[in-house]
Amino acid sequence: MAALGLLAEFTVSTKVGVFTGGNHSLDPARLRQAIEQSCIDLRHPPGLVLLHNPETSLERLDDTRAPDALAEACGVLINAVSTGLCGGWGISTWSPRPVLAAVTPLRPDVLMTRAGLTVGAPVLTLIEELAGRLDSCALWGMSPFGGDATDPAWREVNAWQFLRQGPDCTDLQAVFRTAYALPEIERVAVGTGDPSHLRALVEATGLEIDRETVAAYRDLLATARPAAR
Repeated sequence: MAALGLLAEFTVSTKVGVFTGGNHSLDPARLRQAIEQSCIDLRHPPGLVLLHNPETSLERLDDTRAPDALAEACGVLINAVSTGLCGGWGISTWSPRPVLAAVTPLRPDVLMTRAGLTVGAPVLTLIEELAGRLDSCALWGMSPFGGDATDPAWREVNAWQFLRQGPDCTDLQAVFRTAYALPEIERVAVGTGDPSHLRALVEATGLEIDRETVAAYRDLLATARPAAR
């Protein structure tokens, strides 16, 4: 895209916080360097930089250190916005509990979390609590298929029941569109390796969610007994 001069036609979002070997870090110097490298690689400041899965690092810290570590890491992203290295900043988290426990008053532009039918009631509640704590940030979703859009289970869940149109879409389209309501999110990150798959998901954004059915589902999730172990 950079070579073809197309970056201006897109809003590019990226993440920092995971380094060589899959090592997570909240070290301010490493985060700053990663943001600067993103600008070099893209030949353009990204529109948004997300702090990637900070809970992995926070879980290694005691309760007294974790809030400062998270605040310092977020401060790097805030400074990157103010100095023109990116257009906005946010937090991306798979497990919101450690972030919720450590977060101090912040105003990120975006909170990205997992979304969809694989997210249980406790995590949905934590996501909504964290979003509320972060003062009206936009809420984005990821992993609407739990990491595997080819899982045969998606043909069995009848996710079209969460839509007003009924079963006049594919199973994957129904699952994907439902993810926008579990929790309530504005955008969903998906893979782009298969153009036909991506096209189907883009088309699914025009489907209408049945809010009453989703609310009933949330009530069932909240009252369901944990599975026996």
